[in-house]
Amino acid sequence: MLGRVVSYCFLLLWTVSSHALVRADSYPALNAADMTSLLTIRVSASPESKPISAVVTSHLAMTSSISPSQNKGPSTVSLPAASIITPTPTPSATVPTTKPTKPITDHPPEPKCEKVTSCSCRRADDHQLIDLSPLASTTARFTIKNLDHTFYWNPCKAFEVGGTNSECTVEKDVAICEETTGTDDIFVSLGTQKSAEFKFDRIIYTDGTGNRNATVILQCQKNDKPEDSKLIFLPDKNNMSYIFALQSVYACPGGYKPGSGGLSAGSILLIIFFTVIGFYFMVGIAYQVVFKKASGTEIIPNSAFWCALPSYIKDGITYLFCCGGSGRSAKYENF
Repeated sequence: MLGRVVSYCFLLLWTVSSHALVRADSYPALNAADMTSLLTIRVSASPESKPISAVVTSHLAMTSSISPSQNKGPSTVSLPAASIITPTPTPSATVPTTKPTKPITDHPPEPKCEKVTSCSCRRADDHQLIDLSPLASTTARFTIKNLDHTFYWNPCKAFEVGGTNSECTVEKDVAICEETTGTDDIFVSLGTQKSAEFKFDRIIYTDGTGNRNATVILQCQKNDKPEDSKLIFLPDKNNMSYIFALQSVYACPGGYKPGSGGLSAGSILLIIFFTVIGFYFMVGIAYQVVFKKASGTEIIPNSAFWCALPSYIKDGITYLFCCGGSGRSAKYENF
């Protein structure tokens, strides 16, 4: 009886083991090297998937319960081909390349004025000449007093001021000078004629040592007369840099042109004449229509005079060219 129970238990264990085993002759065989490589591969189908190493471990545990006599094949472990997952390589990301661009400047380049002389330059954009030579003098053309300082400037030609101890002499080619009033008056050169540098709308002078400089801004006053030219001092925080402004018609491109500064006397008289005539006819016609109820040519004020005016002009011209002159009164009477 005991032997029969043992036989039934053995048969039950054999049946369960035979269904759980993966037969070696049903799948491709794996050797030890393949087993080692499979241990490093993981299933990537889902985050819950177990690694292949866990599958191999469970499979080995199952095969270890089979005795050598019951394992009819070589000592290898086989897995289904579907269990081997080959990871898909991800394409390398490419970084888009952009072409280098030119640097952007905050401001456009300043127009140039090419130096011709120490007091004239030619503009590069319209090729017009700015010429300050009409303002030149043998002495300081402009004098400005500011508190205890007095400034002297003369375009084109060097001048002398201050006596023997002064830096402002013709020999030193002075263009602009500063006088400081005190116990002893001091005259210092702020720039030489030779150092004049044009920057389109200004002239920059230096004293030759680099310690002091003066800038004269050219402000065009095209409606002014030449004698209205004036120099203005513009205070600056830098004690070694002086800024002035020249307001003149000669600061305009092309210089001064007679008649371009305003209306002539003849133009003013013609404007006045036609304005008065127009006002006369407007008021006269309104009066004739409103108060005298006139119509046709009668609406013209003094119509008889205006209708006879052409004949008067004709008679005057005929007398002037045919019978006019002294000693010809008899011919005039006959005419």
